[in-house]
Amino acid sequence: MIKNIFSPLPRDLSDEVVEDLVRSSSVRIERIVSYGHSSPETGWYDHINIPAHTKHKVLWTDKKKPTIWLGVFYR
Repeated sequence: MIKNIFSPLPRDLSDEVVEDLVRSSSVRIERIVSYGHSSPETGWYDHINIPAHTKHKVLWTDKKKPTIWLGVFYR
C-alpha cells in the first residue's frame, strides 16, 4: 500500500495503475494513474460522487503526462 497521492509514480504505466491509499470496512481510497488510457469500449463505471451506480466513462487521458485520479468509495 502506498502512503499518499504524492508517492512516486510507478515506472511501468503501460496499463492503468490502481493503488490503495486507505482501506477499511467503511471506506476505500485509491490512487489511479492513467497515461493515455480510457474506458473500455463496452461497459460502464458506476462510481464518482454522484448517486450510486450512475453510469459514466473516461473518454481519454493525456498521452504526454500522467493523469492522477483519487477514487473514494464509502458506505
